Amino acid sequence: MTKKDLLRKIGSRKFWACITAVVIALIAFFNATPETTERVVALISAIGGLCIYMLAEGMADSSGGGSDEQ
Repeated sequence: MTKKDLLRKIGSRKFWACITAVVIALIAFFNATPETTERVVALISAIGGLCIYMLAEGMADSSGGGSDEQ
């Protein structure tokens, strides 16, 4: 797997949905409270959103499309 493939997977909403599903299943297995489940899902969603944003900005910067230089 190349670095580009890895970055594409980390930036995928499907990847973060899968991670969230696995974590929720583990939380349910260990009988956590609904409040704990809600907090963990919120944390995973925040991290996923941040990763997707950073990758998108990095790709835009590397393509040179957002340059303000004249």
